[in-house]
Amino acid sequence: QAGTSSGQILVPTAAGLARLEALGSQAGTGISPLNVGILRDHVPTAGTATSSVNVLNEATGQLVPIEIGAFSATTPNFERQHLGFFSTDYQAGNHRLSGRFSYFREREVGAGELPTPEFNDEPSTDTKRGTLSWVWTAGANVVNELRGGFTDNKEDFPVPGLPEGPGNLDVFGNYNIDELSLFIGPNSNFPQSGKDRLWQVSNTTTWIRGDHTLKFGGEFRR
Repeated sequence: QAGTSSGQILVPTAAGLARLEALGSQAGTGISPLNVGILRDHVPTAGTATSSVNVLNEATGQLVPIEIGAFSATTPNFERQHLGFFSTDYQAGNHRLSGRFSYFREREVGAGELPTPEFNDEPSTDTKRGTLSWVWTAGANVVNELRGGFTDNKEDFPVPGLPEGPGNLDVFGNYNIDELSLFIGPNSNFPQSGKDRLWQVSNTTTWIRGDHTLKFGGEFRR
C-alpha cells in the first residue's frame, strides 16, 4: 500500500529550491549550503506553489520569498504476519500428556515522518510460546497436574540503511523546519529493541473428599 503523511507537509517548489540554492552559494547571506543540500537531496519538491515563506538575506537585510507547496509523494507501507500453532494430546490409562506450541512473526514497512523510502521504519516482532502438561489421575478423588511453559518475545525497531551524513557529520540525523512542519530523517525514537523471556513450571494437586474440594500446589517463574 502507499504510505502518506499523517498531516500536511509543506516543501519548496523547484523554483523555491533554486532561489535557496542561489542564496546558499553567496557568502554572507546566512543561508547554509549544507542545509539547502539536505532539502535538495532528500525532499521532493512541490509541483504547485500554494504560498511562500520569507527568508532573510543577511547580506542585504532583505526578506526573500521562497515558493512552497504541499508534499505529495508516497512510499511503500505494509504489514506481514505469520502465525503457526501446533497442538497434541495423548491419553494412556490414567495419564494425559498435552503439548502446545505457537509462533508469531511480524514484519512491517511503515512511512516515517517524511514518507519517502529512505526514511521508512522497519519494525519486527518474533514471539514463541510453548507448554507441556502431564495430568495424572492418581485415584478416584486425586488428580495431579504438572505444567511447564516458556515465552520468548523479541521486538526490534531498527534504523535501516540511512544516507551518508551531510558534510562532515558522521550520521544522518533529524532535521526539522518548524515553519513547514517538515521533519527530515528517520524516526527520532529509533533505534531501540527489547526482549522478554519467561520460563514457568507449576504443579497443582486436587483432592476431593465428600463435599469438599482441596486444591494446592506451587509455581516457579523466571
